[in-house]
Amino acid sequence: MDRTSHCPDCFQSPAPNPVCRHCGFDWRDYEPDSSLLAPFTGLCDGLYRVGRVLGRPGGFGVVYAGWQTRLGKPVAIKEFFPSTWNPLAKRSGHDSLSVVPVQADSEALLDKWKKRFLEEAQLLARLEHPGIVQAHDVLEENKTAYLVMERLRGQTLSEFLGGLKETSAGLVLERRLPAAQALPLLFSALDGLAYLHSQSKSQGPILHLDLSPNNLFLQNDPISTEPDPGRVKLLDFGLARHGARMAGNASIGAGVGHPHFMPPEQADPQRNKSVTAAADTYTLGATLYTALTACAPPPTDARSTGAPLADLRARVPELDSGLAGVLMDCLRLAANQRPRDAIDMQFRLAALTQMPPPSEPAPIPKPEPITDEDEIQSGEDEALSVDESEESPIPNRKTIKARIKKKKPAVRLLTPFGIISAGGWVLWITLSLESDIQFPTPVHTGEPVIPAPPPAAAPPKPTLPHIPLPDAPAGENNVGSNVNANTRRLDNRAISSINPASHEIQANARQIADLEGRFNTHIKRNALTSGHDGHALDDLQKILALIPEGGRAKWNGIERERAKIESNGRRRIADAYLALAYAQLDRSAPDAAANWIAKAEEINPINSDLIGLQSHLGFIYLETNTDQDNRKALRLFNKAAINGHAMAQYNLGVMYANGLGTTKDDRQAVEWYRKAAEQGNADAQNNLGVMYANGLGITKDDQQAVEWYRKAAEQGSADAQNNLGVMHSEGRGIELDQHQASHWFRKAAEQGHAAAQNSLGIAFFYGRGVIQSDHQALKWFHKAAEQGYIEAQYNLGLINTFGRGTKKDDQQSAEWFHKAASQGHTEAQYNLGIMYSEGRGVKKNQSQAARWYRKAAEQGFANAQYNLGIMYSEGRGVNKDQSQADHWYRKAAEQGHAQAQNNYGVKFMVGEGVGPDYYQAFLWFEKASKQGHADAQNNLGMLYEFGLGVPADHHQAAYWFHQAANQGHKGAREMIKKLNL
Repeated sequence: MDRTSHCPDCFQSPAPNPVCRHCGFDWRDYEPDSSLLAPFTGLCDGLYRVGRVLGRPGGFGVVYAGWQTRLGKPVAIKEFFPSTWNPLAKRSGHDSLSVVPVQADSEALLDKWKKRFLEEAQLLARLEHPGIVQAHDVLEENKTAYLVMERLRGQTLSEFLGGLKETSAGLVLERRLPAAQALPLLFSALDGLAYLHSQSKSQGPILHLDLSPNNLFLQNDPISTEPDPGRVKLLDFGLARHGARMAGNASIGAGVGHPHFMPPEQADPQRNKSVTAAADTYTLGATLYTALTACAPPPTDARSTGAPLADLRARVPELDSGLAGVLMDCLRLAANQRPRDAIDMQFRLAALTQMPPPSEPAPIPKPEPITDEDEIQSGEDEALSVDESEESPIPNRKTIKARIKKKKPAVRLLTPFGIISAGGWVLWITLSLESDIQFPTPVHTGEPVIPAPPPAAAPPKPTLPHIPLPDAPAGENNVGSNVNANTRRLDNRAISSINPASHEIQANARQIADLEGRFNTHIKRNALTSGHDGHALDDLQKILALIPEGGRAKWNGIERERAKIESNGRRRIADAYLALAYAQLDRSAPDAAANWIAKAEEINPINSDLIGLQSHLGFIYLETNTDQDNRKALRLFNKAAINGHAMAQYNLGVMYANGLGTTKDDRQAVEWYRKAAEQGNADAQNNLGVMYANGLGITKDDQQAVEWYRKAAEQGSADAQNNLGVMHSEGRGIELDQHQASHWFRKAAEQGHAAAQNSLGIAFFYGRGVIQSDHQALKWFHKAAEQGYIEAQYNLGLINTFGRGTKKDDQQSAEWFHKAASQGHTEAQYNLGIMYSEGRGVKKNQSQAARWYRKAAEQGFANAQYNLGIMYSEGRGVNKDQSQADHWYRKAAEQGHAQAQNNYGVKFMVGEGVGPDYYQAFLWFEKASKQGHADAQNNLGMLYEFGLGVPADHHQAAYWFHQAANQGHKGAREMIKKLNL
């Protein structure tokens, strides 16, 4: 792969000559900097290839187009190379690839910012949100570091508006953002920013601190392939950090932010001012102000000394005054006068747009083994759980089953299911078929999924070792007879051996035997380390005092070394305390048990029974799921884990992964999972696979994930068997093999694993790796559904609707949809609304239809939003309310629902409810037309033909009339005939 054979942008063959026929890259327009990596330079032993430079080099480095050679996948590669306005580094070395300091005295500063660059990579790796650029890998090579990210198609906001330039008038853009695009852009940017501001309550929110037109990326619209202001991703997390205070880091150049976009508290050179999430509302407000006016606000220090800021309402009179007011509030110099964070901004904007305020953003996903819900369920980010139910995070005493659920957008196929007519508009109502269970074309989604396993029984109590007691220790006479017997044996020796020293030995032996008898009595009476007439520990210490260092004495009828007597005595005292602890556990008194365990630990800390009981008590504390008890559990697990207890190591990993009793720390979780996994703990092996599969606390590595899943699966772990099946079915980290996938799904399913049962049902439904069988599919869906598995319930609803493997039965279909809908399944709620609306399988009830549409609509399902709009428009099941109808139409339209976009355009064109606005009508018709909506194409042709909202353009009119006519649109055909087009 080189310049003569491949394109440095898309990496396709043949090479541009001079323009690439695949992506349009033109060598003539590309002038690479000789100090940067040459196209097709290899990294990580050829795993990655570097392509052309993307954009302009920034303060920390430069971003290249890249290619992952093993997967044949485009990526973006960011190199730490501060050589532009932060001239700290240069190329050096025989290969001209190594990055070294420009000057010897800047080496420490270069290392410091390289460390900061790596921290950016680690932060990005922990974030999962469609509005944030995704990190795939991080490398250290050529004496520098590289961050491998997803390759985005589109432009930064700066590029979209012609680029930022310094002029005598200030920092300016070539052109302005149209006012109509401001709100979609702002909503989209706030989506990702609100996710950041809602993270890690213990460490504080994540602050971006470097928002600007260069760091808002407008992804290409999938239809038009043009940058879409409503599809924003946040870039460049070089300054991002947790918390609400500014660390005293030295700046390199503009290393603390851009002067035109950062607020006063961030620009403070003394770092004395608190920096909170309100700093990001300032930078976002400054970014929108710049885009709308094509001129950036004055630098912060200039504003602080009196430089004026022109009001947006005057600069952009066509902008909604309420929106302008919110943006001007964002630009206030006092942090407490701005919106406090992105979530606050969303609420303010919701009030302006008559939209319901956003729900609180979901917390950072807690590592729970991923479940097969991800394979066929549309995704909202969910908090991680350590149980199969959301109510209780602890399944039982024996184990904590972590579930790491990584959500992703759904892949849907919509199947016509009925129509509702509304004011001349025909709406095709659809049943939504998610992911693998789609009709008629199978589409497989996403990530390996790890549901929590079925509850396990409580662990058996460790068996306390039996330690024989001396014969007949109960009475003084018996003790005395033992001594006399010993004395007689001494007396039988040669008289010449008796001397003062031997008399001392005899005396010590008598005292030791007497003390051992007392020791045994105190053990029986549980007088272990305290008591009014002595205790066992005191007896043991007196015995040891009678035995010289290195000496020996009889203990339990056997002559032993002093150290072994001490060890055995302490062990027996500790075991007695552990027996007391178990007695308290039987009385459900864990705190009392913990006190006895602590005493045992003081006496004999290295004790396998003690370590096992520490781990066992940790489970019991976790069952209460309170912060205080979680912290107690963490301490107990930590003590046992340090001493090598594999299950405690595993559960300590789970606690770090979930932030239970401590701050969430995926790297610590990986460390403890690995320790337990290397001891053969199957649960830890499975969860370590999960961490590798999702890049949590470690570089993402599907091959490593497969390796650990296999180790656990071969031990019989149902979770791991299911996950290994997912990896085979998707070809992740291993060759795609549906036969192997179904093999592992079956193994897990036969153990009662609900997600695997559902996946096996899907395999039989489509004949993937097995002989196709509707009967077998139905059987496995039923098994999963009866366990309450929501996706299987939904799939049974679909199967009964279409009559696959069973007779068509609308009543059964409605019952299964109801079960899934009651658990929050969006598509089931929507389909149940259809069934109530049409009276299929249930008694016709429009208010129930509206109720279920609303539930799905409030979860963001566009079809439900549109149908709810129709219900309000016609007053079916709800009071007729055109403003509510328009609200839900708009919600659906903004999500790309073509029928809603067309209807919304019509309302703007005729002025119904929203006021006549031909330009807005044009925008909505255009969106729907690009999705192939025939009515919208005809309407767009009308606007072009008569110059409504756009300049008259007969060629464009003819094009759109013909597009609609080709779909059989009667009105378009009449216009073509009438206009002789």
